[in-house]
Amino acid sequence: MPGRAFRLNTIPLKQEMNRQNQEIEAIRDGILAGEITEAKCPICGADLHIVNAPRIFDLTCTQRCFNYNFHKEPRTGKFLHGHFFRS
Repeated sequence: MPGRAFRLNTIPLKQEMNRQNQEIEAIRDGILAGEITEAKCPICGADLHIVNAPRIFDLTCTQRCFNYNFHKEPRTGKFLHGHFFRS
């Protein structure tokens, strides 16, 4: 495809992506536990945009490496539906 980089999914690349996903999940868990209020992207090092409101959770890299966005049940904080995208 014109304008899009071709990425070969090698075993080391998959391992690195899994490691980065685990770091993103650890940041998410820390935010939900109230332990983290600021964080850097584990992929590029940019600041992360964090929203942890009663009805929404959004964790987004300001350089668009990933977007983690979920609607929450306001009383319990349980994630209802959403998405996790990586570029």
